[in-house]
Amino acid sequence: MTEKEYQTYNAIRDYIWEHNYSPSMRELANILNISVASVYYRLSTLKEKGFIDYKKNKNRTIKLGGKND
Repeated sequence: MTEKEYQTYNAIRDYIWEHNYSPSMRELANILNISVASVYYRLSTLKEKGFIDYKKNKNRTIKLGGKND
């Protein structure tokens, strides 16, 4: 996992712990101070690697995957 992916994963994890639901892409963009397009790219990469899962075109569906050790 790259440093940027790690930051994104941790932001998702922390948000879920605090709110009991996943962040939106816009919220993640604000948290990480990056564009929504960059968030989408990072989420796609994390999904490919099996760290998270989400449903396209659905709000707040990010779930942490099994490779989060």
